[in-house]
Amino acid sequence: MQTKPVDFPYPSADFTNVVLWGHTDKSREELCTLLEELEDYAGRRRDTPALVPLDADLLIWNGEVLKPKDLERPYMQGLL
Repeated sequence: MQTKPVDFPYPSADFTNVVLWGHTDKSREELCTLLEELEDYAGRRRDTPALVPLDADLLIWNGEVLKPKDLERPYMQGLL
């Protein structure tokens, strides 16, 4: 789903939002590490906050909402 940036303080094109739902044998920490590695592979530079080619977040883990503010965003509700 394409949306305008939300709470992003830098000029930006529209964002592409995707939700993945699944099961894994990885621990929460291992999955978060894999998500960071994926962001890095896509060119994310944490020392340049305006450059975010990919932002992969774990929002829910084993039924626990980890990022309630992100989960409440209208585009997330639409994707879910």
